[in-house]
Amino acid sequence: MAAVSMTTYQDRHRDPRIQSAVEIISNDYRRRINLAELAGTVGLSVSHFAHLFQREVGVSPARFLRELRFRQAEQLIRTTTLPLSEVLVLAGITERSHFMRAFKQRNGLSPSKYRAQCLPISSNLLKYEQTG
Repeated sequence: MAAVSMTTYQDRHRDPRIQSAVEIISNDYRRRINLAELAGTVGLSVSHFAHLFQREVGVSPARFLRELRFRQAEQLIRTTTLPLSEVLVLAGITERSHFMRAFKQRNGLSPSKYRAQCLPISSNLLKYEQTG
C-alpha cells in the first residue's frame, strides 16, 4: 500500500463540496464518520460523493480517514510518551490489533520500538533548542 500524501489534497481538489468534506474529516477524525452523513452534509448522494471524492482527492473517503488517523497516531508515538491506548483514542483508532499489524508492516517496527528510536532524537532536539 503506497503512502498517501495528505498535504497535496488541498492543492488538488477544486470542488468546494469535496474541500468541505476534507475539512470535516480533518477536524472530526476522532469520531465515527458515516459516509452517508458526510455526503448529506455537503449535499450529495452517497454514490456521487464517493465518486467525486475519489476523483478529486485520489483515494476513497474511507482511505483518506484511515490515513489521517494513522498519521496522527504515528506523530503521537513519535513525539510523546503517551501510552499506546491513549494514542489510539486520540487518533480515533478503535482496532488496536489491526493498527499494530499495519504499523509494523509500514514502519518495520512495533510502535514501542519505533518510539524508542524517535524519542531520544526528539529529546536531544528539545535540549538543543533550549540551550542553543
